[in-house]
Amino acid sequence: SLIRSGIPYRVIGGRRFYERKEIRDAIAYLSVIANHDDDVRLGRIVNEPKRGIGATSMSNAGQIAAGLGMSVFEVMAHAKEYPAVTRASAKMQEFAAMIERFSSLSQTLPLDELLSVVLQESGYLASLAQDPETMEDRTENLDELRSNLARFRQENPDGTLTDFLEEIALLTDLDSYNAEADTVVLM
Repeated sequence: SLIRSGIPYRVIGGRRFYERKEIRDAIAYLSVIANHDDDVRLGRIVNEPKRGIGATSMSNAGQIAAGLGMSVFEVMAHAKEYPAVTRASAKMQEFAAMIERFSSLSQTLPLDELLSVVLQESGYLASLAQDPETMEDRTENLDELRSNLARFRQENPDGTLTDFLEEIALLTDLDSYNAEADTVVLM
């Protein structure tokens, strides 16, 4: 509520909502779906959950992309064409195809439903189950993000995934703005 209302706050002994790992991962998925050229967020999710695409393969893909002036995602989508990433080429292409499918769905599905599909089909929710101690909290946080997406849809009937991501970027920037200012303090 504080974020939506534009009220700056500080959390003591905890983390702000958009700084939590599972939320950052989900936002990274949505960002790559909206913009395949987002190499930073792509690097965050390519092995989240584990897909067998190693750091060396991603580094090689990054070097190829830089050399050819394209995004790492493009290299991954056509990985079989590049000998330097042959070992992971099938997994890279499978990942790229999954993201492309999500991108297509983003044109027709409501954003909250899109998030549900992404979390389920990417294997992210299943990976949370591997840590039963944190699973419930992380799942509740993802449910809250889904609620935020639903609320965004209600408030912005013509809003796109890109619009939501831009709004989140602005809210996140507001969170970190001038820590010395008057803020609501939460524990």
